[in-house]
Amino acid sequence: MLLQINNQHRATFSKGGAMVSLQKRYTVLIISREPQSVGPLVALLKGRGHIVCFARSERETIKTLQSCRVDMLFLDIDMIDDPVIDFISIIRNMDRNIAIITLGSVYDTEGGDLEPRLRAQGVLACRGKPLGELEAGWLVESVERYMERQRKKAVM
Repeated sequence: MLLQINNQHRATFSKGGAMVSLQKRYTVLIISREPQSVGPLVALLKGRGHIVCFARSERETIKTLQSCRVDMLFLDIDMIDDPVIDFISIIRNMDRNIAIITLGSVYDTEGGDLEPRLRAQGVLACRGKPLGELEAGWLVESVERYMERQRKKAVM
């Protein structure tokens, strides 16, 4: 059996003379009311073969998390009605392994920095909006590397 892996997490192997292509695909949930602000991120994720789902509210997010397995979650924190820390805690209680990345302002209404509290909840990255192509590329590659490390740890 011959196995080759290229730089986009695609693997090809030959078994019995037939070439079969495998790709490391993740299911990604993007929570945003502003599709234009996540356009480069969506294009990049889809271009890399990931399955992209959308939610436009907290209720839709919870329903999606209850109905299917989500590997990565990009959360526009500017659209959350409840305190964002509480909402992330709800998500964490539903799935401890989901990779959460926040998009938007990390300052609360009193001007305090939310990033340390978000990181304490296991948020991988906090980024502003809109994401440009280069930043979206860097962010997705970083999360993919994190997901691969987590997968390898689970196997050991």
